[in-house]
Amino acid sequence: MDGGSGDAEAKGDPRTPGDGGVAPDGATPAGSAIAGSVIDMWTNQPMASIGMRLVGADGVAQDVVTDTSGKFSAPNVVLPYDLAILRDGTLTPVTGYLGLSQVTPRVRWGSDRGSQRSGDVKIAVDVPSCGADRCTVMVAMRGGDSDSPGSEGVVTMGAPRFETTLSMRFFGPTTRAATIWAVVKNAAGSYYAAGSTSVTVSDGGTTIAPAIAPKAVAVAGTFSVEAESVGIPLTWSVPNIAPFLRLPSGPQMYLPQVSTGLLSTTVPQIPGASAWAGITYRDPLDRNTYAQAWTKEVPVGTTLVKAKAYGPPTILQPQSGADLAMADAIEWDDGVGTPATYYLDVGGAGSWLTLLTDGTRVSFQRLAALGMTVTPAADWNVQVNANRPFASVDELLSPAGAAVPWSDRFSASSTTTRAFSLVP
Repeated sequence: MDGGSGDAEAKGDPRTPGDGGVAPDGATPAGSAIAGSVIDMWTNQPMASIGMRLVGADGVAQDVVTDTSGKFSAPNVVLPYDLAILRDGTLTPVTGYLGLSQVTPRVRWGSDRGSQRSGDVKIAVDVPSCGADRCTVMVAMRGGDSDSPGSEGVVTMGAPRFETTLSMRFFGPTTRAATIWAVVKNAAGSYYAAGSTSVTVSDGGTTIAPAIAPKAVAVAGTFSVEAESVGIPLTWSVPNIAPFLRLPSGPQMYLPQVSTGLLSTTVPQIPGASAWAGITYRDPLDRNTYAQAWTKEVPVGTTLVKAKAYGPPTILQPQSGADLAMADAIEWDDGVGTPATYYLDVGGAGSWLTLLTDGTRVSFQRLAALGMTVTPAADWNVQVNANRPFASVDELLSPAGAAVPWSDRFSASSTTTRAFSLVP
């Protein structure tokens, strides 16, 4: 097997590339028993009947399927190994975890979960006077693992009712309970009102929600976000800071965003509410090259949070527009010097592959050994993301890593894109 996090030189693997995993003394490497599980990243429920392939350092492949409790096992796997997962309804893997030594991997994974349902909800908000001629009304809805894109509008003292229609997409049963929140604020952020209601959304139907009459709430204080950067060129634009407010039961709202290194905004004092923010730096010459980071999600009333963004990795191979042979590899250089887990999106011949590794080299032969489709074509693209909450894929798939909430999983990432042709 090739490089990446199983690279012999980079990771101290006793193999010599191409030797089939033979130990220095000529003995066959000892294998380990792998006992893992797969949970749905949206619902945290076990995922049954998920097919996957494990390929050990000796090149031996084993195909397994998760049981009703989402668990799987494979005997005698030579470490480090690669793991690929089948997406629902497909016969070939599309997600690969490379260079694992974790013998109890806990994979937190999202898949295409059958038919996606959709229902509309008509919402009316009776807006109280906010002490100004114009009030901003923000509406958001959520039901379980399903979100609505939300809505925002402005009302005046002469027309204090705000009406909107939100659509919610969901999975599973044909109905889904949802919570709707409405938050009202004035331009200065010195006045807030909030209220909520609940509805049942039906697939293909339109539900009329009870009117929401927000009540005045106190201002929790100033929520400040500070952007920090490491290895980002001075020629890049100032960061864009986008804060969010999460209401009880899950609906989230966008707060006003700014392009500056420090944002300060007020937030309403709603019990159980929380706030966080994302920061984004972009290369002014290439909008597809950027650095992004997220703060931790904190209770309203927290005064200051920080997010640190790192400069993007540099793809060494392929060069944009070049030909890359099936025997070649994708290689990149981070340049920052801080351990990271890399997410690669590799696409071509009508399909996309997602790869996770803590190495900096992945060969197409390695992907082929996992059964991942690598058909030569002229329309291949690769995008490399460097994420730094986890220093390795093993750490990501540890029980503690899998338990980290979404808002803390990707504290920083950066990405760049290359287009190339894959040839035999």
